Amino acid sequence: MLAEQDRVSSLSIDLLSLDNVGIEKSLEPFANSMSNLLHKMLSSHRIPTSWLNSAVVTLHFNEHYQKKYHYWRSALGSPYLVVFEITSDLGKVYKQTFGGNVNPHDPRKEQRREGF
Repeated sequence: MLAEQDRVSSLSIDLLSLDNVGIEKSLEPFANSMSNLLHKMLSSHRIPTSWLNSAVVTLHFNEHYQKKYHYWRSALGSPYLVVFEITSDLGKVYKQTFGGNVNPHDPRKEQRREGF
């Protein structure tokens, strides 16, 4: 919804520094959560953050349909991609891409359950 309102086609978050100029205040919890998850994974494998030059997650909205990432039914929403890219201090790049379909939050379409 935020990307749609601001007409943003992609958004990148630096997970190491969280110095995201232009990141909306409403995205801070998401960015902090992703950064904490990265640091926990590094810690569990005993990898110091000094071994990373960068760790960036990029969200791409309104992507073209790609069979391995998206559902074919447009009723399920607009296609998006998420790209994680980590660059080590030795210059090795590790990249993972996944995607799906997303619709803006609409309480009229969504079912509600008590207790959540």
